[in-house]
Amino acid sequence: MSDSHNETAWRILFERHRIAEEVAHHGSYRIRAATIKTVREPRLMAKFDESSALPSVFREHQLSILPLSRSEYVIGPFHTFHQLEYMTAYAPPQALPVPLLDTLGAEQITGEQQALSVLYHSGGMQTVCEHPHPINTRNGRSGSGDFTFTIAQTRPGVPPHTVQVHNAQIEIDAVYETSEAVFLCEAKNRHLRDINLRQLYYPYRMLQSLTRKPIYPVTIIYTNATFHVAVYEFHEPQRYNSLVMLRQHAFRLDTHPLGWPDLERIHASTHECTVPADIPFPQADNFDKLMRLLETLLQKPAGMQTDDITEFLQYADRQSDYYANAGRYLGFITKDASGLYTLSPTGAHIMRLPWAQQRQAMIAAIFACPVWHTAGRWMLQQRAVPTVAQLYAMVMHHPALAAYNETTARRRMQSVQAWLQWIHAQLSG
Repeated sequence: MSDSHNETAWRILFERHRIAEEVAHHGSYRIRAATIKTVREPRLMAKFDESSALPSVFREHQLSILPLSRSEYVIGPFHTFHQLEYMTAYAPPQALPVPLLDTLGAEQITGEQQALSVLYHSGGMQTVCEHPHPINTRNGRSGSGDFTFTIAQTRPGVPPHTVQVHNAQIEIDAVYETSEAVFLCEAKNRHLRDINLRQLYYPYRMLQSLTRKPIYPVTIIYTNATFHVAVYEFHEPQRYNSLVMLRQHAFRLDTHPLGWPDLERIHASTHECTVPADIPFPQADNFDKLMRLLETLLQKPAGMQTDDITEFLQYADRQSDYYANAGRYLGFITKDASGLYTLSPTGAHIMRLPWAQQRQAMIAAIFACPVWHTAGRWMLQQRAVPTVAQLYAMVMHHPALAAYNETTARRRMQSVQAWLQWIHAQLSG
C-alpha cells in the first residue's frame, strides 16, 4: 500500500498540472524534480519498489513513473513492474550451512546487504553464479550513463513508448563477476509480489558499457530464513519488458536444524484445539503463500480488506478469503465486523520471533488444528507425508468434516497434505 503523504502530494501535482489529461493527449508527461519538490522531496515521491506502493492516482489512470535524469522524470501508461515467482510453491528449498562468524548473524537478517553477505558466505551465491569464486565488484549509487529503450504500455493497441535516459541516478545492491559472466543482484528482505524492473534495467544498461560478458539480472528475496532467487536475462537489451527467467533457486538457512525427534517433541506438546464454528475448514494449498500473507499483515498493522489481500495474492476474492480464513483457523488472523483482517496478538507475537522459534511455533499451531493433529501423529509414526487417500481414510469421520460430503472432504485433504508437506520440508537432510 502506498505512503499517505505521497498520496496527498501526487493528488496535488496531478490536479495542479493536469497530468492525467496531458498523458491522455500527448502519451506521456515530463515533470522536473524541482516541480515535484514544491510539494515533497522527489526521492520520496518517485521511488516505488512494487506496484502496490504506487499512489492511487497513478493506479486509477494506469500510469507509472520513470527517471530520465537526475532532474527529470516521465509519467506515462508504462508497464514498469515484473511479477515475481517463488520456487517453494512447488519445490522445497536447499539447506545452506550457516556461516560461523560472530559479526554476521544469520538468525536476524535485518537488511539487504546483510542478506547478501550471508548468502555469499554460506555458499549460495556460488550456486547462483555457477562458479566457485564469484567476485563482488560493485554496489551503491552511481550514474546510469546515457541510453534509449522502449517500454510496453498499459493501454491496448498502443505501441511501445521510447524513453531516453541521461545519467539518471541508480543504486546497485551487488554485482558479482566471474570469468564467464556478470550477475546484477537486486535484494529485498521481505516478500514482494512484483518488482520495479527499473531497479534492474537501468543498472543493466550501465553495466553493458563496461563489459562484453553476458549480464544476468538476479532477484534475491529473503524472508522467513529462506532465500528466493531468480536468474534472468534481458532477451532484447533495448526493450525494457524483455526479461526472461532462466532458472530459480531456493535456499533455507539451517540455523537450528530440525529432525524427526524435534517434530515428535513438538507434536507431543500440542493438544487438538477447538476452532470457532464460523471459521471454515482451510482451503489453502500453499503454506508458503499463507506465511507471506502473515508477514505482510505484520507490516500493515492497520489491517487488510479482502480487496487488499486479493491484490496481494493475485487471486479471486473467494480464494483470497481462503487464505485469510486459513490464518484465522490457525489463530493468527482476526476478522472484525467490517471485514478487516488483522494479525491476532498470537499471530503478531509469532511473526516477530526469530525464525527458528517462529518455525517451531508454526509447526505446533498446525499440529494443534483438528484433523492435522491426527494426521501429524500418522506422519511421525510412518516418517512420511500421507497421500490424500490415506488422509481421508484416517479422518473421514472427524467432526471437523461433518458438514462436507465425501467429494468436498477429499478436496480439503489437499490442504491438510500441503501443510504437512511444508512441515516435512523444514527437516534437515
